[in-house]
Amino acid sequence: MKRVLVIIDMQTGKGGFGPARCEVTQFEIVKQINLARKKGWEIVVVEMCWCGPTTEFIRSALVGYYYETVTKVIDSGGAEVLEVNSNGDIYRLVGVNTYACVMRTGIDLANAGKSVEIWFPACNDWKGRGVNENSLRLMLEKDNLDELPPNLKQCVTREQLVAV
Repeated sequence: MKRVLVIIDMQTGKGGFGPARCEVTQFEIVKQINLARKKGWEIVVVEMCWCGPTTEFIRSALVGYYYETVTKVIDSGGAEVLEVNSNGDIYRLVGVNTYACVMRTGIDLANAGKSVEIWFPACNDWKGRGVNENSLRLMLEKDNLDELPPNLKQCVTREQLVAV
């Protein structure tokens, strides 16, 4: 199975995202980058158009490894990811903000028929790290959705991930 690591909105420059400054989140993302490198996964970096480049700590972990960078103008970067990498079997999403850009990108990829894993240890949100059921409910209501697509997994522990 072809896996793709998708790093979303880890930008801390002018107009960037406060949660992207979290050192624990950055460290967890670098762990996923190292896993992707070891396993030969493809990597796509998604950036919001007005927030500057991805943080230096994450970019330095990508040095010497081929990856694509895409720019988006709305919360979801799903269409942009598929423009540069549409042949993945499983897309693992990390980054910020969990209940906006990360989740909406995941929903769009899932609605395009892709299997998606949102790896919460490497995600962050304005309301903090981890799963926040209230934020998820509010996001679903705002988007007029009853539930998440069945091919989108919210993963908090290694046991919830498909064997890598």
